[in-house]
Amino acid sequence: MEKEKIILFDLDGTLIDSEEAIYESCCVACEKNALKIPALEEVQETIGHTLSDMFLHFGASREKLGICIEVYRHHYKGICLEKTKMLPKATDSILLANEFAYLGVVTTKTARFSRAILEHLGILGYFQTIVGIEDVEFPKPHQEPVLKAIARMGASLSNAFMIGDTILDIQSAISAGISPIGVKTGYGNIQAMQAICENIFDDSLEAVGFIKSV
Repeated sequence: MEKEKIILFDLDGTLIDSEEAIYESCCVACEKNALKIPALEEVQETIGHTLSDMFLHFGASREKLGICIEVYRHHYKGICLEKTKMLPKATDSILLANEFAYLGVVTTKTARFSRAILEHLGILGYFQTIVGIEDVEFPKPHQEPVLKAIARMGASLSNAFMIGDTILDIQSAISAGISPIGVKTGYGNIQAMQAICENIFDDSLEAVGFIKSV
């Protein structure tokens, strides 16, 4: 049966919890590049942003960005499967969404890491496309990642939704002309999201239930 809706999901803070892996990898990269080790709360505030923005925030020079990211990704590759888990109700949200919508992922992780994580968690097969940082010139909050996902799926912008936990997800959806849906399971500023997004839910399952009803 043909499905009428498209749902794009963010990953970190929306479907998965990889905070431990992100924090550990960030600390290793900072230590090896003589940067101050950030507190967990500081790293949480950067989740969803690009690694370039994260390390600039922690004091890296532009000349050292490349090596910081290289060290981060090398360490993350070795621990991300072990130290990533599904958020509560996230698996149920995917199963429900799959009943009535085609699904995709739009993330600032690399698509390579994202596929490996989703395969490890047993849910990769539910997604028609995964757009990662290496697939775009301009990441979220730009519209490009969302539009690329929609184009890859051969879909139109009508009846398309983006679920995410930060204002970057909301802004990307709005810029692309699809419906933004916020969730409170991640790292975003809820008040900032509420200022530009009417529909914000406690978790991805509630969000998918709302999409099914409209």
